[in-house]
Amino acid sequence: MFGTIIDINPSGDILLDKKFIHLIPEFQAVYKDPNLGGTMIKWIICVYDYNGPLRHLPFDVRKEDATLKFFGKKNYSRCTNEKVLKAVELYKYVQYDPIRDQYEALVQKNKEKIRIFELIEVTEGNLNEMNIIEEKMLKSGEKLRALKKELDSHEEEKKMMGEGAELSFIEERLIKYRKEEIGE
Repeated sequence: MFGTIIDINPSGDILLDKKFIHLIPEFQAVYKDPNLGGTMIKWIICVYDYNGPLRHLPFDVRKEDATLKFFGKKNYSRCTNEKVLKAVELYKYVQYDPIRDQYEALVQKNKEKIRIFELIEVTEGNLNEMNIIEEKMLKSGEKLRALKKELDSHEEEKKMMGEGAELSFIEERLIKYRKEEIGE
């Protein structure tokens, strides 16, 4: 989750750390808005957090599932509220990891390939072609698994590096973001 700034208690309530909340006024704006609130923060975490509970799903599925879970429908107009978009932009910025980004893109493309593959009708005439496509898809899956293994190793390394630090990696990224924002 979001370092020590945001936590969720066992009953699912959002807890914002008063000590560090000044670093993320975008989240505070969403949280304090009566039309958005803690439920929208939970939605942002479920959709965009690298370690969120829906992380194993492709982005579009993750977004639909979280929206359905929290708002009772697959599309909810408040998810595109300006305050929400600003909070999402910041959340994505502080979590950015190029290996994770590459992995997410490949997962999405594999999902699209599978959709197309499922539409192809297998006939006696295209059996050899289907076998070639299937072999290529298996190789693609192997590459995806290798990248996942690299990502897991990278994540483990980041956790080890962050232990014992006064500020978490996320908090350090927030401070850097704020400095860039004001031009320091």
